[in-house]
Amino acid sequence: MLIEVIERKLERDLNGNTIIDFFSKIEKIAIEELHKSVQLHWFAKWKDYYLLGNWLNSPDSLDFVEMFLRIEEEFGINFKALEATSESDFGDTAGKTVQFIWSVNLRVNTNFGAT
Repeated sequence: MLIEVIERKLERDLNGNTIIDFFSKIEKIAIEELHKSVQLHWFAKWKDYYLLGNWLNSPDSLDFVEMFLRIEEEFGINFKALEATSESDFGDTAGKTVQFIWSVNLRVNTNFGAT
């Protein structure tokens, strides 16, 4: 299959993870924290997820805080600390967030995402 060919060509971190693996982990966290109907895609804007569900079960700002706390925990990063070093372009879209975390992972060569 095409996906298998593509995945063989992708760069891997020290744990053998690709950027697709990082995207999958972030997608799983988003579904668990925001709403079961989240369909994360590369160009999805985080603010658009406020529109999911109805007035009883739609995500609120606390859900987003919890989601980003879980992302920090999963990948061993601290968005606030990175913000202080002006590396804070983790983006308004899912793709930018994944790219940001992936680039930090490769730059520091640690064991991010080893779960």
